[in-house]
Amino acid sequence: VSHLFQSPLSDNFFQSKAAGACNLDITCYPGLNALSNATARMVYTKSGSSYLCTGTLMNDKDATSWVPYFLSANHCFSTHSEASTLQTYWFYRSASCGGAAGPYQTLAGGATLLYATESTDTLFVRLLENPPAGAYFAGWTAGLPTMDMGITGVHHPAGDLQKVSYGNLKGYCLDRDGTSCSTTDATNALFYKLLWTNGVTEGGSSGSGIFNSDARLIGTLFGGKSSCDNPASPDFYGRFDTAYYAGLQKWLSPGSNDFAD
Repeated sequence: VSHLFQSPLSDNFFQSKAAGACNLDITCYPGLNALSNATARMVYTKSGSSYLCTGTLMNDKDATSWVPYFLSANHCFSTHSEASTLQTYWFYRSASCGGAAGPYQTLAGGATLLYATESTDTLFVRLLENPPAGAYFAGWTAGLPTMDMGITGVHHPAGDLQKVSYGNLKGYCLDRDGTSCSTTDATNALFYKLLWTNGVTEGGSSGSGIFNSDARLIGTLFGGKSSCDNPASPDFYGRFDTAYYAGLQKWLSPGSNDFAD
């Protein structure tokens, strides 16, 4: 159990406007309802403290069921006991462009850990409560993307109201420290390098998804140096396709050996 308290005058992860001013309010950008409704703020407990990340509700290829699979980052948490503490906050965004928070819903029932790996910094769980009405099961692809393609990221920087960032894929990386990129080729890479053109990420954005122009998830945030002070610095995202073939295929494509579009 975590008891969370703070001064009402301080910035904290239950306060809007905690994120840097350069972040883009998702409500100001029409056409993103599906991605917004698939993305949730996470609060969880490990080692006696509570933390923030962002995750994505994932669709699978079984058309007869709606299993609440949820994707984030291994560095957020990676054990069964930590998964059991997970709370997810849905529709935590402004009610109008630049406005205060609108109505949101919280699931506090935790999750079952299914898959976690440091290699691509991937975390995959099954929520123990069904997501609220209106939540969207995100599409994904395990196909190889084209470099320089446009990318959209949806996330909760510093636990703030939901934001959106726009950028481009710039390369493949073999990266372990979250701030630098060892360039490699698609065969050996575990991460994508990305540069933002509008918006950035912050702490609390970890685990959030990036989506291609078809609104299909292709990666989850590992780390990087982007900030409002350094918006041109790169971020690095764990490759969804690598994690898919290494383990997620078991749940997302039951009984199949191919990938979903």
